[in-house]
Amino acid sequence: MFTPDSLLNPNAMYTATLTTGIKDYNGAGLAANYVWSFSTGTNSIAGLRTLHPGDKVACPGRCSTTSTAPQAISRSRIGGPASAVEGLDKGQSQDVMMTSLSGTMATDELDGELYISLDGYTTGDPTDLRPLGANNRAVRTSLMDGLKVRVWGKVTSIGTDGYYEINDGSNPDDGILVFGTPAVGEDEYTCLNGAAGMLDGVRLIRALPEPPSVSEPGPMVIAGTPASTITVKTW
Repeated sequence: MFTPDSLLNPNAMYTATLTTGIKDYNGAGLAANYVWSFSTGTNSIAGLRTLHPGDKVACPGRCSTTSTAPQAISRSRIGGPASAVEGLDKGQSQDVMMTSLSGTMATDELDGELYISLDGYTTGDPTDLRPLGANNRAVRTSLMDGLKVRVWGKVTSIGTDGYYEINDGSNPDDGILVFGTPAVGEDEYTCLNGAAGMLDGVRLIRALPEPPSVSEPGPMVIAGTPASTITVKTW
């Protein structure tokens, strides 16, 4: 059995060769070299916590990201422990959906956090990713870090610095902070999609743009009633 000296890179193609110099117990060698190829799989987000500094990482799939502050991204999250990502362009929009990424695990010298030093990534439209519905109490948990979520509640306050607070009653004494422009006024109810980040140790939802409504003109009948237009809203 062959055991490599180090972990194989994820999402990679390898070619192995058994040469004629290999002998069996009777001293007979292969008549010719035997060559075959195989590919390795990719990393799951949950499996990142088992990796070590220097290990290569490749994560396909959809990962919603958000910065830990409303300034330009320096390190973002794709959900869960060891899922911080460093290396996004400083000018990149903060509302990013990675469709794939590759990099190397590293350790922060100051706080010891394990993160991914990014080599490359591809992006998609954040509105293409379905959000995870969560009440205010559930969205506070660390499992929500970096995920695209759908939250709701009454707008309890609107600041002048781009932040407002909503409360759905699941945690009556404490609402959720949202960065963005509310669609309604104070004491009105709203529902929004956003990326779950942190700001000074407090859960922050960075509001994402809503998918556009699609209007399809033309005569149609709904429950026996003529209608000239139907509006379909998806998220």
